[in-house]
Amino acid sequence: MARASDDDVKEIIIYEICRLKANASEKINAVGEYLRKNDDSGKSWLFFCGSGNILNSTSEIDENETCRQIDQLYDLVSKEFNMNVFKFTYETPKERRRWSLEALADGDLDGIIAMNCLDEGIDVPSVNNVFLLSSSTNERQFIQRRGRVLRKDKNNPGKIAKICDLLIHPPLEIEKNSATDSFMKNDIKRYSDFIFLAINGASLDNDFSNIVSKFCIGEE
Repeated sequence: MARASDDDVKEIIIYEICRLKANASEKINAVGEYLRKNDDSGKSWLFFCGSGNILNSTSEIDENETCRQIDQLYDLVSKEFNMNVFKFTYETPKERRRWSLEALADGDLDGIIAMNCLDEGIDVPSVNNVFLLSSSTNERQFIQRRGRVLRKDKNNPGKIAKICDLLIHPPLEIEKNSATDSFMKNDIKRYSDFIFLAINGASLDNDFSNIVSKFCIGEE
């Protein structure tokens, strides 16, 4: 039996790290916590989800039951926050995709929850809130997702866009090592860009600096 090469093992580890971060169940709790603290429910939202399954925190039967991240997020925002949202996936027919974007632009929808799509060719200037539950390591895709909410809106010249990007990090009690380097590297770069460009960057910097000082790449 052939043994896996070091490069093969590294690719497997990177894949598992990405999958773990994309489908972390605490992300759903973070969305709920944010919406409870901020009066943003009912406004024009885009939610970007991962394609994997997470533990179903609402299950009263089986604590190990899983469901798709997009389905659990839909249940959260539609039931607890009474948001009129639409699930947008690669299986969604073209005519329903077109309808959902028009409904969001017209204010008939409060938001769209997208899974592995909605990155290119979408222009809805009225959208002013984005929640990134699945942040891409692909820079082009990341810029496209950010651009969904940064469109100028001629009907709202004073528009201020809100981008909520969830930073997943190891427990702070864990010592820095090669595994934490791999886990944090791309996220730290992406989040640093957000802080530099954001109006509220200074208020975010303290918490972020604590994480960077703990896991920053290249520092001992």
